[in-house]
Amino acid sequence: MLYYQIPHQMNPSAMTFKPNQKKFYSINTDQLTKAEENIFQELLCEWIDTPTLDLLFEKWTNHRDKNFSLMNIKQNISLLLLNVSSLNKYLVDVFKLIDAISSPIVILNGTHHDDNSVKQFRSHFFNFNVFTMKGTNMFGGVLIAVHKSIRSQRVDEFDNLCNLIVLEVGSDLDMFQLATCYSPPTEPIPLDIFDRLLQRNPNSIFTGDFNAKHNSCSRSADNQTGRALFRWLSSSPIHSSLEIINKYISTSTRSNATIDLIVAPSHMLSTSFSVLPSIGNDHHPVLWHPSFKISSTHHRFPIKCTRWNLLEIFLTFTATYWQWLAASMSYSAALSTIHWKHLFADDLAILFSPSPSMSSSNMINALANQIKHVLLHLINYSIKWKQPVNFSKTCWILFNRQVVPRISNTICNGHNIEHVKKFKYLGTILAAKLSFTAHIDSIKAKIRTNMNIFKRLNSCRMMTEQVNYRLYNAFIRPYLQSILNIYPILTPSKQNQLEGLNRKVFRVMQQWCGATNIEIENRPKYQSISKLTLKHWDKLIHTILVTNLSILVDFLQHKLSILYFREYLSNPTLATERRKMFRAGRFRKNIRNMLSEDRPSLFDFILCYH
Repeated sequence: MLYYQIPHQMNPSAMTFKPNQKKFYSINTDQLTKAEENIFQELLCEWIDTPTLDLLFEKWTNHRDKNFSLMNIKQNISLLLLNVSSLNKYLVDVFKLIDAISSPIVILNGTHHDDNSVKQFRSHFFNFNVFTMKGTNMFGGVLIAVHKSIRSQRVDEFDNLCNLIVLEVGSDLDMFQLATCYSPPTEPIPLDIFDRLLQRNPNSIFTGDFNAKHNSCSRSADNQTGRALFRWLSSSPIHSSLEIINKYISTSTRSNATIDLIVAPSHMLSTSFSVLPSIGNDHHPVLWHPSFKISSTHHRFPIKCTRWNLLEIFLTFTATYWQWLAASMSYSAALSTIHWKHLFADDLAILFSPSPSMSSSNMINALANQIKHVLLHLINYSIKWKQPVNFSKTCWILFNRQVVPRISNTICNGHNIEHVKKFKYLGTILAAKLSFTAHIDSIKAKIRTNMNIFKRLNSCRMMTEQVNYRLYNAFIRPYLQSILNIYPILTPSKQNQLEGLNRKVFRVMQQWCGATNIEIENRPKYQSISKLTLKHWDKLIHTILVTNLSILVDFLQHKLSILYFREYLSNPTLATERRKMFRAGRFRKNIRNMLSEDRPSLFDFILCYH
């Protein structure tokens, strides 16, 4: 157990965070190693020495940007060239070689175009873009792997040529062409293709097992392919600018010949190359470090061990701060006056529910004042946390049953809050009278549009029942699903209209236009909207019981309020309390009707639907 003296902490209750007095905290660090204790002390220093939360976030942002800039710095790269003599046979050895060298560009010849080996290669080097091409004989096949931090793409013009891969590597001024070619001993080097590559981009690097021997680059007897390559390199000024990088160093284990060549422009020339020991095959790997630099993050940085014990202790320590922040912010008290609130994406919807004891003449003005009060607190909150309110999209709606309600102007900080008669929220169109007619009409129109597509498909395609049901679940059922939340509170006539539309959909699906209602309803897969609603609310109520009991609390409070009203109405001993609640000392007619008629409420329709 260690004791840490905290000189000051961020004060979330202030508009700007200021240091507080010193405090002592006892933190159990028995499970931490000495190194982890030192790291923990550094974390605490950063946490407590930063006076404001914004400054801490700014420090983290600067640190992240600094790391990004280091990652994007231009670096020297290397190219690894190897005739692998069967990738399948030497796959493990190739893995070890590339892991040890850590070269961002790997060029393999003689892969013997084995698909399974290439698949394993891609899986192992998942951070590389891997390009392959088959050969013209059993010894051919080429592969180039480029680290994903380096831009690389295949040149379409040379995409389908056996034993050849041509890539564009890098971007903007750093771009160059990289080509690899395996030339079988019995075939000439495709020098005409090399000419086309140079015409396209003079910054071209040619690599591969050319099987070319010439005394200008190899300590072995010349052959016909070598002489052809030598003549090509000296045939024109652009060819003369090309240099063979790895001269006179044997790349074959069976002779002194240099047949695996890297040919590059002279301005890329670098004497920094090496021929590595063989991995067991009959060719030596060639590693070249060119003179140019390129933007790359291929260098491997060690992945630091996650210190879970340290993380747990730090989160436990800082959790107190976040709880304090939530409890002490001034807007928390203001929002507690809101009966219901829901935040979805960047849209905040607030519902004000007035007391039933409030007279209708004062209700609207009281609600308008309450809206202004809450908006002012939301504005203060948005200014503090830099989340400005978009007043052009802010509106309010009055849910009522009055014929001509009195609508007052709502102005907040000089902005007129628009009053609307309906708006769309979470996919449901809410109207002022809560009739849901606009929402149902919108759903019907969308279903009819998709039904026309259904009919057109049935008329020109052989549609099976399985395909029809898949189309139904994809394009029609989601619209019906949006009705299930409100179906229990709809009038019987609207429920019947929706049931009729549902049967019409099934007639189209079954291609049975003359079927009666009874015949459709007796189909095994037919489900009425009423049945779908019952299943939907069974699942939803179960979810409510597990995750959001506040809805049931509201339901019980609603039922208890009716009991309280009845008690105040019928018990003469509560006359004094009744006069305090109602100015006239009596209940209004609508409340008396609600108590005497015992009509079901919206809660009853929803939570007791069967």
